[in-house]
Amino acid sequence: MLFQLPPSFGADWTLLKKFLQLRPRAFRFALEFRHPSWHVEPTYALLRHYEAALCLAETEKEGLVDVYAYCKHEEAGRAPAYARRLLC
Repeated sequence: MLFQLPPSFGADWTLLKKFLQLRPRAFRFALEFRHPSWHVEPTYALLRHYEAALCLAETEKEGLVDVYAYCKHEEAGRAPAYARRLLC
């Protein structure tokens, strides 16, 4: 499940910890933090501890890491073809 926070939502590690503690273990979570205050080690440490992923949108700074891509559905039904192109 992807959770995208609004750009105006600054870092709040107490709230993030409470949120991650409540997540059902059957689901994988990814969070996209759009306020720059989130992009620091305390955020990354909480995500690692609770086995949640960090979503970085359109960046060239990811390096060699596992990448999970989400292909948005749209009316023309091209998402599966887009996903196949990413595998090449």
